[in-house]
Amino acid sequence: MVDFAKTTGLSDSPVKPRRYLWTDAFAVCNFLELYRQSQHSDYLDLAIKLVEQVHTTLGKFHPDDIKETLNNLVEFWQRQISRIKACELRMLIAL
Repeated sequence: MVDFAKTTGLSDSPVKPRRYLWTDAFAVCNFLELYRQSQHSDYLDLAIKLVEQVHTTLGKFHPDDIKETLNNLVEFWQRQISRIKACELRMLIAL
């Protein structure tokens, strides 16, 4: 996952960010699970940064998108954001 972050421009690298909603949604899941298992905040930080980058890069409506596919992607993405919020809440409670 660290290589994914580097090669797609997520981490501090000279690579221009490349975002793909499906791939990024699964990457958010992976980063959150890695955080859950290891409690290394770097993974949570990468998940949050990825969500922010996707919103900045892909957050614009494209008129050629198929409405149903777009709705499915949005629902999937919203679930990942909810998972991040839950992780952050658990971190605050643990403090």
